[in-house]
Amino acid sequence: MTTAAVTAGRRPGVLGWVSDVRGQTTSMRFILTGLAFFGLAGLAALLIRLQLAQPDQTVLNPEAYEQLFTVHGTTMMFIFAVPALEGIALRLVPSEIGAAEIALPRLAAFAYWIYLPAGIAIWVALAFGQAPDSGWFNYLPLASPRYQPGFHGDVYAAAVILSMVATVALAISLVTTIATRRARGMSPYRMPLMAWAVLVAALMVIVAMPSVIVAATMLTFDSKLGTHFFGAAAGGDPLLWQHLFWFFGHPLVYLMLLPGLGIVSSITPTFARHAMVGYRWVAASYLCIGVISFMVWVHHMFATPTAQAGRTAFSVATMAVAVPSGIHVFAVLSTLWHGRVRFEVPLLFVLGFVAIFVTGGISGVMVGSTTADWEYTDTYFVVAHLHFVLLGGVVLPLFGGLHYWYPKVTGRMPGRRLGVAAFAAMFTGILVAFLPMHLTGLLGMPRRVWTYPAGLGWDGVNLISTIGAFLIGLGVLLFLVNMIVSLRGPVAPPDPWGSGTLEWADAPPPVVTSHYPLWEQPDVGEGARVGTPALSTPFPALAALCLAVGVLGTIFDPLLLGAGLALAFVAFVEWVRTAPPDPARHLRDRTELWWGTAAGMISVFVATGALVGSWYYLAAHNGQWPLPPDEPPPLLWGVAETLLAGAATFLVIRAVGELRRDGRAAAMLAGGALAGLLFVAVVAVELLDLDYTQATNASTSVDWTISIVTGLMVLTLAGAAAVASAWVRSGRFAAARPGGLVSLAMYAGLLAVSWPLIAFTLYIAPRL
Repeated sequence: MTTAAVTAGRRPGVLGWVSDVRGQTTSMRFILTGLAFFGLAGLAALLIRLQLAQPDQTVLNPEAYEQLFTVHGTTMMFIFAVPALEGIALRLVPSEIGAAEIALPRLAAFAYWIYLPAGIAIWVALAFGQAPDSGWFNYLPLASPRYQPGFHGDVYAAAVILSMVATVALAISLVTTIATRRARGMSPYRMPLMAWAVLVAALMVIVAMPSVIVAATMLTFDSKLGTHFFGAAAGGDPLLWQHLFWFFGHPLVYLMLLPGLGIVSSITPTFARHAMVGYRWVAASYLCIGVISFMVWVHHMFATPTAQAGRTAFSVATMAVAVPSGIHVFAVLSTLWHGRVRFEVPLLFVLGFVAIFVTGGISGVMVGSTTADWEYTDTYFVVAHLHFVLLGGVVLPLFGGLHYWYPKVTGRMPGRRLGVAAFAAMFTGILVAFLPMHLTGLLGMPRRVWTYPAGLGWDGVNLISTIGAFLIGLGVLLFLVNMIVSLRGPVAPPDPWGSGTLEWADAPPPVVTSHYPLWEQPDVGEGARVGTPALSTPFPALAALCLAVGVLGTIFDPLLLGAGLALAFVAFVEWVRTAPPDPARHLRDRTELWWGTAAGMISVFVATGALVGSWYYLAAHNGQWPLPPDEPPPLLWGVAETLLAGAATFLVIRAVGELRRDGRAAAMLAGGALAGLLFVAVVAVELLDLDYTQATNASTSVDWTISIVTGLMVLTLAGAAAVASAWVRSGRFAAARPGGLVSLAMYAGLLAVSWPLIAFTLYIAPRL
């Protein structure tokens, strides 16, 4: 018998399949879709290596090569790694902490249906020759329409926005699940290390991703609305893109790494038959990795004119992040040393992780040196380092985890011989492909070149790397064959590996009292695991589709974004309205709503800070600010908007406390909606009264964008308050059942906190 819960049936047909929002269904969608995109990106990599196997190859022309290597990197970094790892976490972490279902399952389903179009868009664009072609980092001004005419940059921006929104939504569900659905007695320091790793990674997603969403939105505005965030001739700065991108981009490496470390921490104790050594140190190392990774982003910009003091600080942080990573590696080795090791396929992937990841970490410390980085920057040495870290810290643990948890998901045992062969091919291929690239880089071969002449000493080394790439491909193919063939393999016994964590139990214990309950608690499995309830609604998918159409529509016409946002709002209202109220679950649902909303508000606040921070960054990099003809707007506009924003937020927040008097609460919500609409009207009149537009220069661009974005945020509050007012009158909300009204009040509170910063930036700072 497997540990899979017995679930209620879903509706028949395609609509029933789309409407299924159970966590297990959503997780498998993420895992399988992520692996499919991984396969496509792998095929692109093989074509790239064929092109570079020998000098003066013509397998690909320059345009095809640029698009392939960009799509390869973009897919691996945005579409495969984080979504696939979050999918694994969505499938396993709830059962590891004793939960029958994830928190906020509709939000997780929404995340999938907005993630899928992002990946499809990139590969469809490749088929039409319009895929992104400036690298996965999309540096400006190279990526601007001036140098890359066509839809290349627009496709990149739209796909990044959608995939990052999906990743944030899924992270919110994971954080809420871990915070609210742990079994009785499972304090934070009794959680499995996998849950710790996922929690830190999800929190990093919530903080890191908004900056790149803002950057991609600016990129779209520059392309479609004529703004000048990144155009130096009009006061913009291409380095603004790098700061916003790498504030997300370097933590991205570690938030991909952390779930991989969590998988390693699940596999290692099982096959060592020994508790993980230094549990608290390992958990603390995850927290340290999460914090330090946000202090490292400028090390990607050492070749730019950054301040010397700043370079030194970021260099130190780059080297310091190796310390908590090393703690984890030593904990793995110590656990194996003190245990009774049983060599199975998952443990082979763990040992491969140690060898490959440590090698990548050593070269990472080398790259962190300011002076040495001048030699390594934009050479194949950096390519080697990046792939050692990601393949060792992400891909090998991921495949080890897929083999390890295969019996739990399918009820069958994976084949051992094919598993060993797959690991051997992948591990050997990584060494053969990427070890020589260190030498290639030291010999001076630059990154992102589509071909090279003979006689530079790069010929034989590149051929060896190409052979290694095909060995990796063979290993992945063998792994896939093993997974398919094993579907008819021997039936898996309960807990086939002898693990100690709860995902292998038929039911969690009444109270968790240890790190490894299956080893240490005899009461595990008493009673039946609660089945996953039937969760079915089409509106998360519909809301995601509307938003995806709007964002992807900006590739052709920016007006489609407004239509998409409006339709998505309507679908979201129906999503909330059709959620059946369950009085027995009220207290838990209220707690989950609070956690989920709080996590979402953090992301919105970070995005607001990134946008406003861009104003100050551009101001600091221009001798005069605002740039003529931009002038500080009249204070009267700021006073009117402050009064209206204050009224809207106060009335919405106060309405929650007045729910005992339905009529008064409804009136307050209606008043808040009216004040919000008046705020939007004042902003519109203010912008129409200007003698210049968003396309005049950088300062008008950023002022206009801050005003428009703030207006949209307040308009969202007004629309939601109007709907909530009607629902209060109909009896949907009450003092004992405030439901989503608490989330609306928290959103109003966020606007109340954000507005002083925005108002100061728009109306006071230009006068200082």
